[in-house]
Amino acid sequence: MLHKKMKMNTMKNLTTGLLITAMAIGGSPLASLADGVDQTAMPYGEEIWESQMKFAHYGFFEGTIESIEPHHSIPDAKMIRVHGEGEAIADFVLSKDTVLADNVQVEIGKTITGWYDARKPMILIYPPQYNVELVTMPSEGTTQKVDYFDETLTSADGMLKLNLQQEGSLKLWDSEGKLYTESLSGKHLLVNYKFSTRSIPAQTVPESIYVVEDQKWLTPAGEIPVLVNGKVVHALSSFVKEDKTVMVPLRATAEALGYEVTWLEESQTVMVGKASLVIGKDAYAFARMAPQSLGAAPELREGRTFVPMEFFGKILPELTSETETETGTEYKTATENTAAKISIQIKNAE
Repeated sequence: MLHKKMKMNTMKNLTTGLLITAMAIGGSPLASLADGVDQTAMPYGEEIWESQMKFAHYGFFEGTIESIEPHHSIPDAKMIRVHGEGEAIADFVLSKDTVLADNVQVEIGKTITGWYDARKPMILIYPPQYNVELVTMPSEGTTQKVDYFDETLTSADGMLKLNLQQEGSLKLWDSEGKLYTESLSGKHLLVNYKFSTRSIPAQTVPESIYVVEDQKWLTPAGEIPVLVNGKVVHALSSFVKEDKTVMVPLRATAEALGYEVTWLEESQTVMVGKASLVIGKDAYAFARMAPQSLGAAPELREGRTFVPMEFFGKILPELTSETETETGTEYKTATENTAAKISIQIKNAE
């Protein structure tokens, strides 16, 4: 009898404690129902994690290569020891299927980033061993992300969304300057970007994209892209004026050629190396030479400066040529010691 009474008191105290706790947190143990929230519809257990937690498909490890050895059991594979931040170390397994991004140098002393499928099982050993599917090199001022992107071009972890409609509708061009017409949705992408919004997900206009499934590098650019050294420049579209003058994006093209570009707001002047120009004035100068007319003044479009294609042939030390092709007119510039540096093709109207 005494045992039964103690048990009842214990249950009474426990119930009272739960009610006091509920009131302290929500003001009333029925506060959620008063707010119109149906507790029976709330997920619980494993369901709440599945509904609220999102995970990236790829993980990464960044560090400096310390050693490179043949893999002990996988033919044609390499085992690479990488030293990361602080005392962190990891071993990368690079197989014949591992993709090396542009300009990646797998050499001792080089800093690389190894991307691996975070959904696959891993061997629980130290140092950790990653079967790397993609290798990139970190670039100052550029952020990299590899993940699955859905139909809204949002990453699997919900942290990044690609915006290809900003600054006008951008097209995707492959490394050969051909238009990429397939959809990016439902694919795994390596995204290189410099700026993003302070939101969740952050939105960005990518500098370049690598499509893992298609093994293709893509560059967002306008309808009429500019190619420098055979690669599409990330920029707004070039355009043709009524008098047939071809106008190209100045900063993106000049920087791709290695020139430093400076904008002087007060005087509306742009400095390109030793060359200078003023918005709205058809007068282009180089060093101390007298300004030259190119038949069209520089223009501002959506905050970007556009100049005649001839600027890179007559003002800067390049040479410009114009060639008629079956599909349109191709403009090229080249120095005396190199192959064509800039090319742009204006297609004939269909």
